[in-house]
Amino acid sequence: MAEFGVAVVGWVASPIIKAMVDTVRSYIESRLPWRSAVEGELHTLATVLTQILAVVSTAESLPATDNESHLALLRQMKDAVYEAEDLLDEFGYLLLQSEVNSGCKVSLPSACFSSVGVSFRNKLKKVLSKLEKVKACAQTFLDIVGATVTTVAGSSSSSGVAMPSSFYRLYYLQVLDVSRSGLPTWSPEGLDKLINLRVLNVHEAFASQIARIGKLTSLQGLAEFRTSKKNGRKMVELQNMNELQGSLRIKNLENVDSMQEAAEAKLNRKEYIKKLRYQVSDMAGDKLVVASAILDSELLRILDISPPLGRLPHLKFLEIRWMCAVKKISFEFYANNRLKGFALLEHLRFEGMPELVEWSQAKEYRAFPSLCGVQIEKCPKLTDEAFSSCLQTLIRLSSLEISCCHRLISLPSASVLRHLTTLKELYIKCCENLASLGGLHALTSLKELELTDCPKLLASMIIGEDNYDRGFLPASLASLRIVRCGLTDASLSNCLQNLASLSTLEIKECRQITTLPSKQVMRHLTALKQLRMRSCQALTSLGGLSNLSSLKLLAVAVCPRLLESTNADGENGQVILPSVLESLELNSCGVNDNSLSVCLQNLSSLSALCIYCCNGIVSLPPATVFRRLTMLAKLDIFDCQELTSAVGLSALTRRRFVRIVSCPKLADLSSISSQLWAYLD
Repeated sequence: MAEFGVAVVGWVASPIIKAMVDTVRSYIESRLPWRSAVEGELHTLATVLTQILAVVSTAESLPATDNESHLALLRQMKDAVYEAEDLLDEFGYLLLQSEVNSGCKVSLPSACFSSVGVSFRNKLKKVLSKLEKVKACAQTFLDIVGATVTTVAGSSSSSGVAMPSSFYRLYYLQVLDVSRSGLPTWSPEGLDKLINLRVLNVHEAFASQIARIGKLTSLQGLAEFRTSKKNGRKMVELQNMNELQGSLRIKNLENVDSMQEAAEAKLNRKEYIKKLRYQVSDMAGDKLVVASAILDSELLRILDISPPLGRLPHLKFLEIRWMCAVKKISFEFYANNRLKGFALLEHLRFEGMPELVEWSQAKEYRAFPSLCGVQIEKCPKLTDEAFSSCLQTLIRLSSLEISCCHRLISLPSASVLRHLTTLKELYIKCCENLASLGGLHALTSLKELELTDCPKLLASMIIGEDNYDRGFLPASLASLRIVRCGLTDASLSNCLQNLASLSTLEIKECRQITTLPSKQVMRHLTALKQLRMRSCQALTSLGGLSNLSSLKLLAVAVCPRLLESTNADGENGQVILPSVLESLELNSCGVNDNSLSVCLQNLSSLSALCIYCCNGIVSLPPATVFRRLTMLAKLDIFDCQELTSAVGLSALTRRRFVRIVSCPKLADLSSISSQLWAYLD
């Protein structure tokens, strides 16, 4: 039979009572024929008496009260305790008297004891009856006043034990000790109702079973929290537990799915936590987010992540964010020198590590053998040397993104980059001091390059005796995007030379360029199909654009000086755009009536023409120009405030979609409406 007891502030058996009860029990067991009947009553006496004593002890430890009902309950409980103690004292006296009278200290004849036994048993029954009533009063007292400390204990053989529902009404309970409990099957369901609990001393496995533990907002001690994907056990449970102190171990970190979920825990508000340890299961899945949202490291005294992340056998995606105190990434991060760290890792992201200075990796130590994608963001102290070091052994890398690394001055040398034979995508953003492309030309497999918000980059590229001395772009490049960099006319020409595989080019907000490269440069761009230019305020000339023999799409936006000085000269056949062009978009450019006619005069393959916000246009080109646009299927004109004439539209021979919107001065549209609207599908 399971043995079970509950103690509240001293709910442990009084040594005196325990000694007396044990004496009576041992004597009865050895001498009396009716011992089995009394044994159960003695056990009940000891249990009930202990509980009542504990309530009395609790009540006396509480602040003084003038409440008469409380005082009456307390007096009643004390009287019952005294009566039970008197009974045990009386039995002890009778035993002693019998021994003296018989002259024997070892045994008593049953005949000598019979009168004692009958008298004792009758009194025992009366006392038990009264104690049971007092026990009910004790529970009422607890419900009214509230216990503050509870110890739960049981035998190691206990099974199937359930706490009574009244236990979870101890709303004022502040300390719960289950550390010595032998109740392996006791479910902690309902503990979240003990909202004033401050200290919870439990086994680690027990704590992980407590659902909705986040309701215990006063809790000061919690050794371990195991994250789960189940409601009531997610990381967010820690959100309002701001009184946690000392050390906290967070296990099963792999169950945190996102930065948002980690942030919701608000561990950066846990100002009393001095030590934090993260633990990831060795059987973690293929994705892991380790974020500072899990804790602002400025508050940490000790940070430990175990096991070393490099030893997680199935990990494929790893994000580490806002670890503000990390200064160095070394072998400890990978695993150890004998193993290949991160054997299956494919994608790695570091973000928000303001103190990261060093990333060391020995050439002979092949960490990240499967790594394909790397993102390094907001690491402002990362140096050129550290960046070069981390790339040396990433032989399978296919995508690399660097952003907000303000200490970088140059990309790695050709001797480092030539080993990245599988790198296809490179994105460099917001590196304000980056001035050199280093050995970028050595990336022989690079297909896509984006340079954004690097104001010193491309500002001083000069052709030398060795064209690679200044880090020109790899010939394999298919897509190039340059945004808000120090691009000049000369550096643009140098970048584009020999890019025979380039198919897409975008230049945005490069305010120093005045002209596109010459025809000598453009004629080598034989694969270029799309060219987009936006917000290049000083751009005035298209240069040798007409020599782009494969160009299909041209989009020019917010280049107010471009096309404003181009004059039409139909007699000498002036051409400024390639005849193979299929789509042309002009938005907020300096185009006027004459320059628009020049642009369109040879575009026999043009299928889409969009003109937006070009207030220099008063009249659309004449019919002679539109008549040449034999493939035109879409004409979209929007917000051209000065447009007054569209007579030339009558020459269109192929019409699928024509839209003219927000052109308030277009007064003669009614005169051609019968023709124009007939062309609309």
